[in-house]
Parts: sequence; structure tokens; C-alpha cells
Amino acid sequence: MLLGRVARRAFEFGQTYVVKPKGKHQANIGWLHGLGDNGSSWSQLLETLPLPNVRIRLL
Repeated sequence: MLLGRVARRAFEFGQTYVVKPKGKHQANIGWLHGLGDNGSSWSQLLETLPLPNVRIRLL
């Protein structure tokens, strides 16, 4: 029996991209992109949204 043993796996996560608010920071959005995507293409798209008071963090 393997009671008490913990299997640990190392996961490496890429860079977190942040789309900073253009106005007063009032809200956050955590954007989970798909596997195999690093989030950089999403950050360019999300910068064009009319959300001036929202910080978006791509995880």
C-alpha cells in the first residue's frame, strides 16, 4: 500500500501576460487560455476591448 506517499510532478508555466487598465483600476479578469497557447496572441486581442477600468491577466 502507498498510503501517505504523495506523487509530485513538476509543471512549468509560461509567462503571465497582463493587459493594464487605461483608466482607474476597478476590476480584474483572469483569462485562462488553451494548452499549447502562451497567451501573447490573446493579449493583443484583449487590449482592443473597450474595458478601460479592467486589468486582464492571461494565465
